[in-house]
Amino acid sequence: MRRDRMRSRLLPRFLLLAVALTIVTACRPTTTPTPPGASAIAITEPQDGAVLDPVQPIYIAGTGQGLFEGNVVVQVLDADGNVLAEEATILQGEDVGLGGAGVWEIELQIAVGPGTAGQIVAFSPSPEDGSIMASDSVAVTFGTE
Repeated sequence: MRRDRMRSRLLPRFLLLAVALTIVTACRPTTTPTPPGASAIAITEPQDGAVLDPVQPIYIAGTGQGLFEGNVVVQVLDADGNVLAEEATILQGEDVGLGGAGVWEIELQIAVGPGTAGQIVAFSPSPEDGSIMASDSVAVTFGTE
């Protein structure tokens, strides 16, 4: 009889605990990768049309999401499309390796004469075939004449 009383007191507590665990588990956020169609990159620094000092390293920053392993390649091109500098970086943020959103930044050094027109390009290549998953670009001028 004593054992039955103990069971009757423990059973409601056990059921309450089971319900609480079920609710916590059901309410736990899940991480879902961003679909490939939602891949995006944006250059936030420098702005389109900026005049940059070619003697100093060029600070380039941006955002991205849905990129394979958060990979971003940044290029500095001259007006003819020649690559003056290129370097890879990765998104920083939660779950960027799973398609989450994040930020990136990099500094690149170039050697060009003042007044050179150019472009900064950021893109993310597909791991499957190297095609561009997402990209952005801004037109800039390197120094003034």
